[in-house]
Parts: sequence; structure tokens; C-alpha cells
Amino acid sequence: EADPEMLSGDDQRSQLLSDIASREIDPESTNRRIVLRFAASPVEVLGADGRVTGVRVARNDLITGAEGVVRAETTDEVHTLEAGLVVRSVGHRGLPVADLPFDEAAAIVPNDRGRVEPGVYVVGWIKRGPVGFIGTNRTDSREVTDTILDDLDAGLPERIGSLRAAGDLVAKRCPAATGREGWQHLDAVEREQGAAVGRPRVKVCDPERQAAISAAPPAPQRRRLFGRFK
Repeated sequence: EADPEMLSGDDQRSQLLSDIASREIDPESTNRRIVLRFAASPVEVLGADGRVTGVRVARNDLITGAEGVVRAETTDEVHTLEAGLVVRSVGHRGLPVADLPFDEAAAIVPNDRGRVEPGVYVVGWIKRGPVGFIGTNRTDSREVTDTILDDLDAGLPERIGSLRAAGDLVAKRCPAATGREGWQHLDAVEREQGAAVGRPRVKVCDPERQAAISAAPPAPQRRRLFGRFK
């Protein structure tokens, strides 16, 4: 049996799923089960009278492209699953950016270790597609950082503009953009809401409320004075 510490992230997940699948379960001890369906994509939600009745699912083939990137390609094989509830989870499709190349099939900006062209870089899902988890993002960011440092050592083109100009451009295009202080205030509010109900945080999901909280200055904290009086 392989040492878990020597397995890659994908191998660890495969090992975990294999272990779970091999467990013996007494059907009389539980009335719930989880079924994981791999290489499948929902193509239609079925319903009647405003209620969900099922989901049509298409089987996918996994295709490896010339760059070594594996992507799912939907086939014509479709079947229906009965369902009374549909919950949307991870779903993402990158959008093209003017003057940059774009792979319509994979919905990513083609790149070499994050480099699109000297001085232009991508990271995250627009770099590799909607795959991975937090650990993948860390590895991904390190790779792109190394690429940027390599380009700096090789001599990047002279920078045009300044950091202040970049901030001014963001403010012009998105006046409601949240800065660091605004985000910290929003973070504090979410943590306070969570503490009231015994949770790490309660997210503020309404965009207008997010903007209002971020724009409002945080309440001043009271300082306690300690001393000895004679």
C-alpha cells in the first residue's frame, strides 16, 4: 500500500474515494447515501408545476489536448436522473479579454506557465480552467510568480504608467470597487454575524449590501484605561 505522504493530491483523493467505496455499509442502519457520478454534465433541469422532477445528464469523454491539458467533451449519450432538489456548485467559464488570445474550447487564455506574453500573465481558472482546490491555487500562484521573476531577470519591457495610475483606472471603470480597508470592514461584519450564531462567519451575499458595508467606516473601538489610583 502506498505511503499517503508520498502520494500527489490527485492520488490522495483517488485513494480516499477508493477507501470510502470499499466500506461495508449496513442498509438498515442508514437511509441516506451519496453517489458520485464522474465524467458527466447536467444538460437540462426537468420540472413540472414549478418543481424540479429530474435532471438530464450527458456522459463526457476526457480528451487530452496538444498542451497536455485534459478537458471534458460532452457526448450524445444522455440519461435522466430523478431529482427533487438541484444545488448549483462550482461552475465557471472564462471570458475573452480584448487583444489577448483565447481558447474557446477550454475557456482559458493560452499561456506558458502563466505567461501570455512578456509582461502579461494569468493565474487561476483563466489559466488552467475550473479545476483544483485551494492547494492547487497555491501551487499555481508559485509557478506564475517564478515565471514573472524569470522574466524580470531576463529584462521585461519598460513599465508604462504607475501603480497610482492603475488604481485610478480601476476607480474609473468600477467606482464601487472595494479597497483593502473596505474589505477588512466587510470581513469583520461577516465574522460578527457568524459569532452570533456559533459559526466562523455569515457571508453577506447581496452585492448592494456588500458595497454599503465596505463604504461605511468601521466604528471606532473603545479603549480601556487601566491604572492605579491612590
